[in-house]
Amino acid sequence: MSTVLNLPSSSSNSKCSCHSQPLMASLLQEQIQLLQDEIQEYRQILGLPPKQFSDPSATPEIIPITNTTRTLSSLPTEVLSRIVPYLDFTSIIPFCHSLRPFKHISTAIYNVGTTFKYQIEDLWPVFHIPEGTIPVTHLHTLYTLSKLLNQYGGRGTIHLGELDDFESVRNVIPRVLEVTSFSREASAMLMKLDPKSDIVKIHLHYATLNKELPLSLTGRTVRRLETDFYLPQDIVDVLPTLKEFSVLAIRLGQSPFPCDVLRKCASLKVLVFENPQYTVSAVKEIYEAAVNANVERIRFSELQPGKAIKISEGVQMEKGWACVMDGFRDVLFQRSDVRAE
Repeated sequence: MSTVLNLPSSSSNSKCSCHSQPLMASLLQEQIQLLQDEIQEYRQILGLPPKQFSDPSATPEIIPITNTTRTLSSLPTEVLSRIVPYLDFTSIIPFCHSLRPFKHISTAIYNVGTTFKYQIEDLWPVFHIPEGTIPVTHLHTLYTLSKLLNQYGGRGTIHLGELDDFESVRNVIPRVLEVTSFSREASAMLMKLDPKSDIVKIHLHYATLNKELPLSLTGRTVRRLETDFYLPQDIVDVLPTLKEFSVLAIRLGQSPFPCDVLRKCASLKVLVFENPQYTVSAVKEIYEAAVNANVERIRFSELQPGKAIKISEGVQMEKGWACVMDGFRDVLFQRSDVRAE
C-alpha cells in the first residue's frame, strides 16, 4: 500500500505562523532582559549607576524621513535676485532661462542680440550700445535691457560719435556708463546726457577739446577721467567739481602737470601717466604734491628705456611710501598701507 504525503494547506501554514509569532517575540524579550540584567551587574561592579533601558515590548517610534535636498527653484526670489549681479555672460542665460521669475532677463538679452547681431559677451553685464541711428522700432528692446542692467548692477559702454546718433538712444541707455569720444560734438552730447548718469570711465581725445567741454563735465559723477592731451586750465578747474572722482589718467603728458589741483580733489586716489615726457624733477614734483594730498598710487608707464631707473633712483620716498619697478618701463609709487594693484 502506498503512502500519500499530504502537504499542509496554506491555511494551516498561516495558523502555525500566527501561533509562532507571539512565542518568538516572548523569547526575544527574555533574551533582551537577560542581557540588560547582565549589563546592570557589570555596572554595579564598576561602581556605575544603573542604566535606564526602554521597554523592548513598546512600539518603536517611527521618524519620518524627508528629502532635504534644495534646488535653485526652491529658493526665495529675493535670494535669487542677489545672485544675478554676480553672473557673467557665460551663466546669465542658463540661470535665468531655467527659473520662471527671471526668464524676462534672458529673453531681453536674446531680443537685443538677435536684433543687432550681438554676442552675449557684448550684452551682459556690460552692454556695448550700438553705434549709428537706432530705428524707433528697436528702442523699446534697448530700453528693456538697459532697465535690467540698472536693476542688477550692469552698465553700458557708448562711443559718442555723431550728435544725431546719440539723440536716438540717449533716453534708452543704462544709467551707469563708460564713455569714449573722438568727436568735437562730445560736449553737446554730454550736455544732453542725463545728469543722474554715473560715468565710471570717460576717455576723451584731443579732438573733443572746445570751450563747451568744461561746462559739460562740471558737477557730473565721473569716477575715472582719461585724456589723450594735456590738461588745459579750464579742464583743471572742473576736476574738483567732479563727484566720486578717483582716477586721473593722462597719456603723452608733456606740459607741466597742475600739481596744485591734487589737494582740491579730495576723492582722487590714483594718478596714471602713460608714455609721459616728464623729466625726473617733474616726476619728483608730482610725487611730492601727491604725498600732501589724498593720492595713494602714482604710476608712470611706457617710459623711455632707462627712464624708469632714473626716476626710481632720483625720487626719495617719504615715510609710508614705496617705489616699485614694474618691468623696465613702469614705475609705481604707492602708500605702504595700500593693497597692491
